[in-house]
Amino acid sequence: MLGKDRTFNFDKVFDENAQQEEVFITCAQDLMLSCLAGYNATILAYGQTGSGKTFTMGTNTAYESNEKDVGIIPRVMRQVIMMKLKIEMKAF
Repeated sequence: MLGKDRTFNFDKVFDENAQQEEVFITCAQDLMLSCLAGYNATILAYGQTGSGKTFTMGTNTAYESNEKDVGIIPRVMRQVIMMKLKIEMKAF
């Protein structure tokens, strides 16, 4: 049976009170920085229908007008663009 020869551990479990920023900082920020350093990274949202995957990843644009509800994808993109702009400004 798959998985019998190894164990899998959770790094973190969030409850229903977790804020999007906390999820981003805990799960995505270090991975984003690793990508900028040349490493590959993947974030997989897995769960039951209606459990909040789309909301957490941030692809539900209806919530983007409220900053605290912005998900992982828009936050990563903002950070990457901001870091790129900082690098470009230092070059001048």
